[in-house]
Amino acid sequence: MGRTTRLAGLSRPITSWATAFWATAFWAICLWTVVLCGTAAANSGEGEQSPIERGAAQSDAGDRLEALRAFARLYGYVRYFHPSDEAADLNWEAFAVHGVEEILATTDPVDLRSCLERLFGPVAPTLTFYSETEDGHGANGHSANGHSANGHSPAGPPAGASLVAWQHRGVGIGPRSIYKSLRTIATEERLFPQVPPPESRIRKDIGAGLVADLPLVLWSNGETVLRPADPPLTSLQAALDAVDLTGRPAGDPALHLAGVVIAWNVFQHFYPYFDVISTDWDAELSRRLEGALNATDAWEQYENLRRLAAALEDGHAYVFNDGLEVGLAGLPWGVEWIEDEIVVTASEIGGVLPGDVVEAIDGTPVKDLLAREMSLTSGTESWRRWKSLGRLGLGPEGSRVVLTLRRGMTQGRGGSEIGILASRDRVGTGLRQHDYHRIDKLPGGFFYVDLSRAGMDEIEEQIEALAKAPGIVFDLRGYPNDNHDVLRYLIDEPVRSAHWNVPRVLYPDQEELTWDTSGRWYLEPREPRLEKRPVFLMDGRAISYAESVMGIVEAYDLGDIVGQPTAGANGNVNPFDLPGGYRMGWTGMKVIKHDGTQHHLVGILPTVPWERTIRGVRAGRDEVLEKALEILRSRL
Repeated sequence: MGRTTRLAGLSRPITSWATAFWATAFWAICLWTVVLCGTAAANSGEGEQSPIERGAAQSDAGDRLEALRAFARLYGYVRYFHPSDEAADLNWEAFAVHGVEEILATTDPVDLRSCLERLFGPVAPTLTFYSETEDGHGANGHSANGHSANGHSPAGPPAGASLVAWQHRGVGIGPRSIYKSLRTIATEERLFPQVPPPESRIRKDIGAGLVADLPLVLWSNGETVLRPADPPLTSLQAALDAVDLTGRPAGDPALHLAGVVIAWNVFQHFYPYFDVISTDWDAELSRRLEGALNATDAWEQYENLRRLAAALEDGHAYVFNDGLEVGLAGLPWGVEWIEDEIVVTASEIGGVLPGDVVEAIDGTPVKDLLAREMSLTSGTESWRRWKSLGRLGLGPEGSRVVLTLRRGMTQGRGGSEIGILASRDRVGTGLRQHDYHRIDKLPGGFFYVDLSRAGMDEIEEQIEALAKAPGIVFDLRGYPNDNHDVLRYLIDEPVRSAHWNVPRVLYPDQEELTWDTSGRWYLEPREPRLEKRPVFLMDGRAISYAESVMGIVEAYDLGDIVGQPTAGANGNVNPFDLPGGYRMGWTGMKVIKHDGTQHHLVGILPTVPWERTIRGVRAGRDEVLEKALEILRSRL
C-alpha cells in the first residue's frame, strides 16, 4: 500500500514510489549541476554566474523586488499601449524572460535605469525616464499637452502622416480569445469610434524612484510607423532569438518570473471586476514576484500562479499545466458539502456508502485538505468549495489511499469510524447519486428535465407533452447543454439577457474605460406556451452560461428557484498561455443584472433556499427535487 502525502497543497500528489523517484531525480539533478558548474568554471576560468545568480549576489531581496516591479509595470505599458511596429511584432514572452534575467543582474538604481533603457529603447525609442525628483510634470496619468511624440512637434506632423494608437475591445491575447486588440490608423479600421487625441502620453511612477513618460499615439506614413533611427532593434532581437522557451527546465526561475509579469499585466489593464473585489492588486504583484523568486520547481510556480488567479475572486479564473496534471486521477466517488461535513453522495469504492462522512485521506484531516485547495481556487466560497471537492484525493492514476470515514453520523455527532483502502482510477467529473433520465416523467404526471444533459432537440421532441403536464422541474445544478431556447416556451413577450459589457480600453490602468454593451441575447416567444409555472433547481455548480439562463428566469420571474445561489461568475472567458506550459483563463467582460445591480460574487439567488441532509443522502433521497415537487403539487 502506498501512503499518499500532499506537498504544497493538493496540486502536488506524492506517493511512496513517487517520493523515491523524486528523491533520486533530485540527487541526479544536483550531481549534474555540479558537473555543469565545474565545466563552466573550467571554461571561463572563474565559474561565470547566470544573470539571476549575479543579481542575487549583488543586491538584497528588497532591491530585486523593486527592480522587478519597475520592469513589470513598464512591460504592460509598452506592450499594450505603445503603438510602434516593434511593439506590435515583438515576441513578448521571450522579452519577459530575457528582461527579468537582465533586471536581476542590475546592481543599483542607476544601473536599473540604464537596463530599462537598453531593454525598452529599441521597442519604444521615444520612451523617457525621469527620477522622482527630476520629473516636473507629475506622474500617474495621461495627457495630450503638447509633448512631442515620435520626435515630431505638435505644431505639425509629417505631410500625409496618419495617427496610430492601440484600441482594445477586451484584450486579444491569443488564438482562443474572442476579444480583440487593434492598432488603428485614424483613416482605417477601428474597433470603436474613440481614439486617444494626438500627442497623448502617459507619465507613470513605475517604482524604484523612476517615472516613465511614454507616447500613446505615433505617426505612420501608411506603411510603417515612423521612429527615430536609434536605438536599433538588432541587438535586442538577437538576444530574444537566443531565448529558448521550450528547452528550459520547467523550474527555471526566469520562466516563473516572466509568467507573473505577463499575467499580472493582463489583469491590471483589462480585468473588469476590480471595483467589486477586495484584493490589493498592486500588493499582489509583489507577493507573486516574491513567490516566483522563491519557487524551487514547476509545482511551486503552479501554486504561485494559482494564488494569483485566486486573488481575482473570479470563478472563471484558472491555471492549468498539461505537463503537470498528466497522469493524475481522482477517486471513483462523488462528495458534497452537507451540514458542514464532506459527505459521500455516490461511490464505486467497495465498502464506501452514500451518507458516509469523510474525515481523513491518508491520515490528513480532509477539511484541512479542502481548505488548502480552496485557498488556491478563485471565486465565491460556494464555487471554490464545489471545485475543490472535485480535486479531493487527486493523485497519480492507479495509486492507493486510505480513507477514514464516519458512518451513521447524525447532526455532527456519533457514528462509527471505518478505514477503507481506495484506488485512484477515475479521470473526469465525480459520480452522481441519482441517475435520472435526461427527460423523465415522474409520479403525478410531472416532468423532470435535466438541462445539464438534455439537448434542445430532445426537449422540442417532448414539447407537446411538456405543455400538457401539470408541472415541470428544470434541473440546472450544472451547466446547460446548449438549450437556453427552452426559455422561449415560457414567455409571452421578447426577453433579453443580463447586461454584457465588454471594456473598451485606450489608456493603461483602466483609466477612462468605456463599454461595449451591444452583446445581449434577444429571445422571442415560441409555441406551444408552457402555461404551468415551472420550478428550477440550482446550486453553486451553476456558473457562466447557466447564470445567463437563470438570470433571465430571475429577472422575468419565469418560475420558482429552489436550492442554493449560483457561482456568481458570468461573461466570456479569455484564455492565454504563459512560458513553461501554463495556461490561464479569466472573465473578460462585466456582467450586470437586468436591474443594474451586481452579479459578480453574488450570482442568482433562490426564491426557496433548500439544502440536502446527511440523513437524506443515506436514504437515497433528492431533497431539493422533493421540495420542487412539493411546490408543484401545492398548485393543483
